[in-house]
Amino acid sequence: MTDTAETEDLFVKDECASVNVKVELIEEDTPLNFNLDEKADCKQGLKRKAESLMLPQSFNKGKYQCAFCEYVADEQTSLQQHMESSHDVIRYPCDQCEYNGPSLRALNTHKKVHHEGICYPCNKCEYSATNAGNLKRHIDTKHEGVRIRFPCDQCQYSASDQRTLKKHMNVQHNGIRYPCEECEYSATDSWNLKAHKRAIHEGIKEAKYPCNSCEYVAAKPYTLKKHKEAKHEGVRYYCTQCDYSAKDPRNLKTHKEFKHEGIKYSCDQCEFDAKDPISLKRHKEYTHEGIGYPCDQCDYVATLKGSLKTHKKARHEGIRYPCDQCDYTATQQGALRTHKEGKHSGLTYLCDQCEYTTNQPKNLKYHIEVKHEGIRYNCDQCDYAATHPTTLKIHKEAKHDGIRYPCDECGHPAKSVNDLKRHRESKHLGIRYPCDLCELAYTDKDKLKKHKENKHEGIRYPCDQCEYSATEKGNLKKHKFNIHINK
Repeated sequence: MTDTAETEDLFVKDECASVNVKVELIEEDTPLNFNLDEKADCKQGLKRKAESLMLPQSFNKGKYQCAFCEYVADEQTSLQQHMESSHDVIRYPCDQCEYNGPSLRALNTHKKVHHEGICYPCNKCEYSATNAGNLKRHIDTKHEGVRIRFPCDQCQYSASDQRTLKKHMNVQHNGIRYPCEECEYSATDSWNLKAHKRAIHEGIKEAKYPCNSCEYVAAKPYTLKKHKEAKHEGVRYYCTQCDYSAKDPRNLKTHKEFKHEGIKYSCDQCEFDAKDPISLKRHKEYTHEGIGYPCDQCDYVATLKGSLKTHKKARHEGIRYPCDQCDYTATQQGALRTHKEGKHSGLTYLCDQCEYTTNQPKNLKYHIEVKHEGIRYNCDQCDYAATHPTTLKIHKEAKHDGIRYPCDECGHPAKSVNDLKRHRESKHLGIRYPCDLCELAYTDKDKLKKHKENKHEGIRYPCDQCEYSATEKGNLKKHKFNIHINK
């Protein structure tokens, strides 16, 4: 290109493809725009034209430098794919809808799946692939037990394909990010950056896919499919090594890697082990980098954007989710679902090591870890050991960091957000929780629960070293410490 700002249009007719490629030669600091004017029948011919006309090949020690960013590719085809996906250098519009593919292959796949109805069904299950390669991988991994892994040489992670491994290396070890030039957002891949720009800066809402059985609306067809399977068809993915069942195959995969294969993502600043890279990233941001999402209407600070959105809906917009089988009202859809599963489904989860029963699988999991596996989370500043990471976090903030949550009405210094909530409800809002079996009322749900267990259900907590039985777990713990441990 020359330094002149003149714009010249070149039209090239490929000999082996009925395609017109429009090339706009403009200034060096402006991205090139390729528009496909007619249907492309020969991708090799188009590829050669794209390579000759638009790929800047700054060769340096076997590397190919992108003209628009700092990306460096090992191969010319990799550079072409990067420019197509990241910089909108070339797009392939569908002549039947508004879809614009990043490559000719993507356009052809789109047409086959969405307009021609071509798919590759699995003859052993209901899965349908968009191409023969994906079907083969599905059969190998799901039905024939073939487990091909590509291990990372810098951590314990292993990927199912080379592309996923490369993305893992770029994100986790090379620190590659795709920053938005209009705000402070940075994505881990070009697709997420593109989606961010369309949603946040261009105001383009992605297609919505409503569920025909409820009011749920998904952003992607895959998400809608998984919603229907989990919510309306009862589909579960069972672990072959334990009783765990997942609603999504990806969650089952994470469970197997974390629980049975020992694959963990360790924090390099503390002893925390995450089950996946996303959980590790969230841990680092909140625990070590102090990243939070403050509410602009109160003092609440969330660890996730989704949590902040849920908080605003519940606390400031007054959104509630009533149960259609009783008077219970939840502030979150997940809490309502948990309530229905526990109270109205009639399901009971039994511990196979003792007589413990619960109506929630997560409670059973927690019980086994604490009571039978002895899992504890030790404080690194004192002898305290918690049974849950959140409890350890509250302990550290209250005991060692001196963090308090003052009441904005009386200044009461609460040790945790939950303590502050209970204080406000009991002292300033006058909220009471009456017992439906007697005339007593309590300021705390936990106290009401203990009251019912002690007075109306006769629940006791016997000591395993003597004949003593307590009415509360805390009293049993004190008894053991005073009588049997600290004699």
